[in-house]
Amino acid sequence: MEGAASQVYAKSLLAGVESSTGNAGATVTANGQTVEVRAGYPKAVQDDAANWDIINLIQFDTNVFTVQDAGGNNVYIGYNLDAPADVNVSDNNCYARYTETNDPNTPPVVTAVVTGC
Repeated sequence: MEGAASQVYAKSLLAGVESSTGNAGATVTANGQTVEVRAGYPKAVQDDAANWDIINLIQFDTNVFTVQDAGGNNVYIGYNLDAPADVNVSDNNCYARYTETNDPNTPPVVTAVVTGC
């Protein structure tokens, strides 16, 4: 996640959208896809379903990992040990959480929780 975010930030610098904040609709192109950015970094969850967010930029096995939109500026990807009974991965303590930033001088935060793995 951190690597993907850094690459998109570099593209944001070149495109001049690294200072975009809020829901201004700033985008860059990465891997041939339109990626929504906030403060130059990929958004946790895209506003327009046609665009990409951080989850679209990383490769993972969707048969093994689950994505949980935590609302706001957070998204989780991890093992959902309770599936299909619940859709949350955060309650299993085996995930990575991406928290987007609204400050071009502060990168997004990626937190790994592995106590339940």
